Amino acid sequence: KEPAKDTEYIYHTIQNGDTLWDIANKYPGVSVEDLKRLNSDLNFRRLSPGKKIRVGVQQG
Repeated sequence: KEPAKDTEYIYHTIQNGDTLWDIANKYPGVSVEDLKRLNSDLNFRRLSPGKKIRVGVQQG
């Protein structure tokens, strides 16, 4: 199920050497599959340092 259009996302700025696994492990309840679904336009084999990606949905 996709979040509503006005959903507030939590973002992570990619650091040099980050992998999707590393990023997912920094956020409780977030999986690599979640990251792929939330960032379908992202090249997962080449994460660019400094780029912001969605990691989850703000609760509340």
